Amino acid sequence: MSEWAPGMDPGPAHEPRHAHESPYEPPQESVEFDREIQYHQLIWMGVGLLLIAVVSAVLVFFMLRGFVSWRSEAAGAGPVMPPPAASDAPQLLARPERELATVRSGEAERLGSYGWVDPASGVAHIPIERAIDLVAAKGLPTSAPTAAATEAPGTAPAPAPPAPAATPPATAPPPPAGAGAHPGGFR
Repeated sequence: MSEWAPGMDPGPAHEPRHAHESPYEPPQESVEFDREIQYHQLIWMGVGLLLIAVVSAVLVFFMLRGFVSWRSEAAGAGPVMPPPAASDAPQLLARPERELATVRSGEAERLGSYGWVDPASGVAHIPIERAIDLVAAKGLPTSAPTAAATEAPGTAPAPAPPAPAATPPATAPPPPAGAGAHPGGFR
């Protein structure tokens, strides 16, 4: 039942007469692959790499040891320039967390204890919790009542007393450097 129908390729009706008419077929070659692994060469290569790594590590160890001793010998001489003089400017801290923790612990200790602020004038400090309880019980302190507040309603206020002669207010000398600094404060 091999009848020819329109649209079907009947194929060549004859054998190809020329080489360009035949389909391309690559030449058949016999290729052999070496599928054996040469273990002795791999082992020698691994041993060689291991020896190179060990020799390199020993060389680096002795070189670094020599550099450290050379540096310590060179550091024995004094500096070429003198170190800069200490200034009054704030200094940067290498570990600000430590300094902050010291300041915070000093603040917490002061806020939680009794002590004197100025024993000569009788000023003391009390724990913050006690101060809150006192303010809640007694209220905030107020100033002395004025004359206008004590007069009866509907009466005229009394005239103000004459002002004293103008005298310059007494100024205290400035505190010495570092005075009034926060306990555990920065230096």
